[in-house]
Amino acid sequence: MPAPTSQATSDLATAFLRELGDIASGGLGGEAGSLPEPGSTEQRTLAAVLQGISDFRDRMKSKSVREAVPALLDMADRIRPVAPLAISNLAMCSKVDGFGNYEVVEARFASGREFSIAIYCELTGFSSRIGERAMWETRLSQEITLVDSSGQVVWKDGPSPVVDTCRNRRRDFFVARVIRLPGTLPPGKYVLHSRIVDQISREAAAGALEMALVGEK
Repeated sequence: MPAPTSQATSDLATAFLRELGDIASGGLGGEAGSLPEPGSTEQRTLAAVLQGISDFRDRMKSKSVREAVPALLDMADRIRPVAPLAISNLAMCSKVDGFGNYEVVEARFASGREFSIAIYCELTGFSSRIGERAMWETRLSQEITLVDSSGQVVWKDGPSPVVDTCRNRRRDFFVARVIRLPGTLPPGKYVLHSRIVDQISREAAAGALEMALVGEK
């Protein structure tokens, strides 16, 4: 779907603020004709946000603020898939034990010998859907390339599939992949690129890390 024009975005923002004012003054929000007819991702997202705020307000009438917070968490779950795919964290590691649990290494290695390294990649905006056996399924592919200081690709791995299934919809997601770089690379500065493609939404995201290969003195 094409991106909305600046005028269309402005119209949506005006309608959204009008609806917020209606909710704040005690109205229901989301009345017919107040927002454009649903059809775009932007419109559906604004409607979900308004519904979450309205639910939060309604719960606060009989509960504490803390007890009303789940309404906002439910809203976040509804709009989470709308966020664009992005690599929020990328690191070179000696070990990865789980999400956010990894050991970073200095991106400086000896040239003239093969070596292995784990590439840790956290993602936001990934898509999930119900697949076989009523499991939530996330499907990605990852390609890793190494570029030298002249911009030449000197090494490439993938794209390789990443498939994850879970009984509950994941809020956090990471990819950890061990790569083995050859010992034929000369000393110098390099940039390692990680490119992720979401096989469900077809969106792509990329991240990069600088590294150096040094010769023995």
